[in-house]
Amino acid sequence: MKTNWVRALASGLILSSMMAGCGDDATTPPATDAGAVDSGAVDSGAVDSGAVDSGAVDAGRADSGPTDAGATDAGATDAGPTDAGAADAGRGDAAVAALQTSGGVSRVATTAAPAEGTAIFLRLRTAAGAPPTGATAVSVTGPTGWNGGMPFTFNYPANGNFFGTYPAIAPVNGMYTVSMTVDGAPVTSSFALNTAATPLLDPTGTVTVTNASATGLTGTWAAVPNAVSYRLAVRDTSTTPPTLVGSTRVTATTATLSGLTLDTTRTNYDVEVLAYTTNLAMPDVAEPPSPFNVSFRRVPLTFGGGGGMAVLQSSGGVSQTASTLTPTLGTAVFLRLRTAAGAAPTAPVTVTVTGPGAGTPLGWNGGMPFTTTYPANGAFFGAYPAIAPANGNYTLAATLDGAMVNSNFTIDTAAPPQLAPTASVTLSAITTAGLTATWPAVVGAVSYRLGIRDTSTTPPTLVASTRVATTTASLAGLTLDRTRTTYEAEVLAYTTNLAVTDVSAPPSPFNVSFRRVPVAIP
Repeated sequence: MKTNWVRALASGLILSSMMAGCGDDATTPPATDAGAVDSGAVDSGAVDSGAVDSGAVDAGRADSGPTDAGATDAGATDAGPTDAGAADAGRGDAAVAALQTSGGVSRVATTAAPAEGTAIFLRLRTAAGAPPTGATAVSVTGPTGWNGGMPFTFNYPANGNFFGTYPAIAPVNGMYTVSMTVDGAPVTSSFALNTAATPLLDPTGTVTVTNASATGLTGTWAAVPNAVSYRLAVRDTSTTPPTLVGSTRVTATTATLSGLTLDTTRTNYDVEVLAYTTNLAMPDVAEPPSPFNVSFRRVPLTFGGGGGMAVLQSSGGVSQTASTLTPTLGTAVFLRLRTAAGAAPTAPVTVTVTGPGAGTPLGWNGGMPFTTTYPANGAFFGAYPAIAPANGNYTLAATLDGAMVNSNFTIDTAAPPQLAPTASVTLSAITTAGLTATWPAVVGAVSYRLGIRDTSTTPPTLVASTRVATTTASLAGLTLDRTRTTYEAEVLAYTTNLAVTDVSAPPSPFNVSFRRVPVAIP
């Protein structure tokens, strides 16, 4: 996964420098080597086009754990008596309300350009050292140009140990002042925000929902580089702003929500995964994290026959195909498609991929969409169009179960490990029924695929294939025509282990390489 924060993928074909070649990866007989997919939900049409949460994402929950009574006055204004020069006449300093704050950048996954907002963290304690028992109004004033020069207001929740809010307001470098009234007295705190402060977090590449019912669900997502903890939540999007139905914070990449009351006939729920640069999977924190950078991905929640929704997961990378000079570079696209019942599609599905610079002649694929076909019963699918890869965001769309499903991914053409084609492919025991192939290991490769293609068709037809984690493999049980000269053997190298019937999440980056040699049947 890369610097943009939308990750997903698409499918395609691969072409060598001389001809088109379909490099589909699936586990279905005989040719598609398709795998299986998450019987849950991922990015099934989730757009979140600049979604705002107008100020309140962690709102509505109390974090009813210990309150750390005796919180520090980190940034608080000591709005009480301070013994300014007084002679300690038998008394100590009076307790005062404490407001601690910090900020950072929020990134929200969208189907187009990524959306950046402002992340604000607060920790409030009354003079008694406890969280406020009622909702407390907060006003935030930022640097020149932030929020059009206007204050941003929201409520700190009752009994909240800490609180994060993520308005869809573009962040600006500078000082921010947070003001509120606690215990009848004004309290302020300030923090500096640096929009380049690392680590900036990309949204998780995928969110898969399983076991969705009226009382809960399970969410699983791809790990976010540099994230320390996550929050899984269900929101009711029929209100403005959306209402938080339930949430939980964890340090793992899966979580379960239970005890909810959801209307399974409704279509206005979504599932949200937040990633944090700090550990918020605890009842309280000692001090505000700085920077407080977060990311979001949201997917719509629907209740299908399998308790889930149609799922399109994707990722991408660079393909390198051996040629007579230097390898030819192409785009590698990985897809995982599941119906709402959690099964692979029983019929081929057309997937459209739109890359960076869409609509412009200098864009990916000349600014035009690329279409590929996800195979029937395919557990997963790899497509490798002979289109020069471009850095940036890719958007995928397909129609499944009568509804549109979408996914996104980002390609960084320099993301390691880059895979060179294997140096050679040696064939032996060649008959009309099969052959054995051996090849040198590829640095950075985790698995390989040996295939036989018939190049008399356009694109070439995959006759048979097998994936292995070794550098030798055999194909048997074939019926090849000895008189034909249009067969070739193909060795693909992958940066991930595809010698399996399924993968838990799309690999990122999805870099591959190819070498093909002619097959002469004696």
